[in-house]
Amino acid sequence: MIYELRTKLNYKIRYTTINTNPIEISVIVTPDFNGYNQGGNECTVFDFLALYEKMDKNSSYYPITCECGFPDDAGIYAPISQKLTETEIYWDIPITDYPYTLSPEYSKLENGTLRIIFNKQQYQQTTKQIVTLLKSFIESGIEISTIKAEDFISVYSGANYFTEVINPLIIQNTQLTHIKLHELHPYGGIDIEKIFD
Repeated sequence: MIYELRTKLNYKIRYTTINTNPIEISVIVTPDFNGYNQGGNECTVFDFLALYEKMDKNSSYYPITCECGFPDDAGIYAPISQKLTETEIYWDIPITDYPYTLSPEYSKLENGTLRIIFNKQQYQQTTKQIVTLLKSFIESGIEISTIKAEDFISVYSGANYFTEVINPLIIQNTQLTHIKLHELHPYGGIDIEKIFD
């Protein structure tokens, strides 16, 4: 059985850790659309390069993965089948292979496929926006005033991390307006300067 859901492709910029010497921050891009389990595994991220490279192709791939780069670690056990029409992009997601990723009303179903339907233009604009934003982070860093406590994932101490690490850094470094990017997950081990080459 196919369950259809129309939604918009959205995302959140989240943070995992900050290095203090030198001062650098690691970033993840998390899914934020209807049908996605916002209360699920916080280490679930968009593979932003895959999204970008496949945004105009029919494909079977992992646009959602674990921050470490291995989908299984986030409870993702099969690729998403992507189909394009003139005006829409479909993601066919095998429900039983995404037990922690799909929102509860879908993940509790015993079988079937969730077909998420995106407006093609909005999807492609959002995907380009993600890449443009990440490129700006590589070039200029992340503006401190945009970093909020709730944007740190709890796996790495969440809001406490912000209070215990970020606030003291700001107080000690009053001239600091941006924090250099350390890693972009799921490409943590790759030189960030080469990610978009």
